[in-house]
Parts: sequence; structure tokens; C-alpha cells
Amino acid sequence: MNLSQNGKCWIFDDAIAMDNAVIKDYAVIKDNAIVKDNAIICENASISMQAKILDDAVISGFASISGDATVCDNATVCELAKVF
Repeated sequence: MNLSQNGKCWIFDDAIAMDNAVIKDYAVIKDNAIVKDNAIICENASISMQAKILDDAVISGFASISGDATVCDNATVCELAKVF
């Protein structure tokens, strides 16, 4: 239910998407990343290396979130942004 069946989005084996989180389009989560609550990862976004996306956060465009970064609440990270 968390992974869209459209596009080429992917949740790698070591990543977790739970609750009402949605991974769609060409987005990927990997490397122990956690996406939960009502978060949306879309377009060409990439979440990796223990990053956490929580609450109602939206990650889109070619944004990249990695490392010990946490994006939460109603935050939006988009375009070519990188958060480490």
C-alpha cells in the first residue's frame, strides 16, 4: 500500500515505509531510511542513509535526503535541494 504501482518508484530491502506514507513516481528510499506517518516521497526524490521523513513532510523534485537528517511536520523539500 505504501509503494505506488505506477512509475518506477522503489523501496529497497533495508528501508521502511509505514503508516500512510507514500512512495511514488520515480522516488526511491534505501540504506535504512524510514518514511512514515503521512509523508510523501515523489517525482525523482531519494531518501537514504538512515534519514527519517515523518509526519506530513513532502519530498519532491530531485531532492535528496541522507545521513542522520530528519524532515518532519509540514516541511517540504523540493527541486534540487539536498539535506544531509
